[in-house]
Amino acid sequence: MEKKVEILNDSRGLSQVRPANTTGQKKTAAVSKINSLLEKVAATPAGRQAVINKIAKYLAEPLRMFLDVNGIARNFFVRDNKNEGEIAYYDIDLFPLTNAMTLGVDGNPIINWVAPRRFFLNHFIIGNIVKVHFHSLKWYRYDVITRAKDRLKESLMYKEDMLFFKLATASADAGQNLLDYPGQEINPTAIGQMMTRLEVVPLQPYALIFHPVANATVRSWVSGQSGSYTIDEVGRVEVRTTGFLGNIFGLNIFITKLAPIWKSNNDVLYTAHLLTAPEYFGVMPMWADTEIYASNNMDLFAVGFVAWEMLGMGIWNPRATVAGIFKAQSNAINM
Repeated sequence: MEKKVEILNDSRGLSQVRPANTTGQKKTAAVSKINSLLEKVAATPAGRQAVINKIAKYLAEPLRMFLDVNGIARNFFVRDNKNEGEIAYYDIDLFPLTNAMTLGVDGNPIINWVAPRRFFLNHFIIGNIVKVHFHSLKWYRYDVITRAKDRLKESLMYKEDMLFFKLATASADAGQNLLDYPGQEINPTAIGQMMTRLEVVPLQPYALIFHPVANATVRSWVSGQSGSYTIDEVGRVEVRTTGFLGNIFGLNIFITKLAPIWKSNNDVLYTAHLLTAPEYFGVMPMWADTEIYASNNMDLFAVGFVAWEMLGMGIWNPRATVAGIFKAQSNAINM
């Protein structure tokens, strides 16, 4: 078979011979053929409608009941990916030698014997299952399977956040940093007191997390009712999808409906959590991060998926968390 070549002229007018780029020629020919077919199809009303229907099929999205929400817990931990069978342990720094210059009865400095500590974490598994009937796969225009997997991932994020708040509240209580502000809505003075609890350790306040019901009060600061405080809002959609609201006093403000909230008598109470930076706070080892497997049920003519995670969650520094209990505005929420 004869090998095709192409002749090129270089800048000096000399000819060069090299094999022809047949692959590129084939791609160009294929694209031209597709464009020609599309022009013929779109030349008639029926053809144009067929193209529109085809595009609409792939662009179709379900009518949403609410915005998708991503979890926020992972923002506050040092994340550590683990291999199979690997134990999660971490060596904690030597405790500050605050007594290094203490003098003994003989007038000489006391020797401080120190030893590092090792922090072990257990693992646990969270998971969820979703089933989709075969009928749904062909009846609905959007990709039901992809959407089901997205909702599965979202459910695991919710579970992570619920566990995080349970752990953070217990840590604040253990560090004697669970503060109660009876009858008070969240306010700049209280936030300042919570920040001071971290700063005297010393730790740098990093993030403040609260339930959306607190926004009714926080937004009043923006309007000037409580001073010249400002919030750099990043847009309604991003607030609801990432949980990040903006910055106040140099703090990263996060809101989530999974933050602790409850009703006491006729009052609605909630807990706001103040955290230091992740490297001084806690760790989240991950052995399996949102793995999804088929879990079909053919007897019920259903296709299903199971999503699971194998992780740990630990706060090694109980003084790195401060929690404050506040009262929501009476018209902020109905419970």
